[in-house]
Amino acid sequence: MGTLMNVEMKEHNLKKAPTKTELLKMEQREHKLGNRPTMRQAMEAEYAEHSNAEGKLVIKPSEAQESKATAIYKRRK
Repeated sequence: MGTLMNVEMKEHNLKKAPTKTELLKMEQREHKLGNRPTMRQAMEAEYAEHSNAEGKLVIKPSEAQESKATAIYKRRK
């Protein structure tokens, strides 16, 4: 979780890592979700959004990566 928070800080130009509540609110706004996602969904979507085909973390996601993340939020378990 720490590495993803560092990537999130760089992506949004934050001075400190967001709290769990702040992260969930940011993701809700970023992906235009009706309800706030769970922490499990947020971590799974963040990994999908910020990892490339080789599995390495990237700061600026491509449109395909953002689509994958939004799809994770949209599916219900």
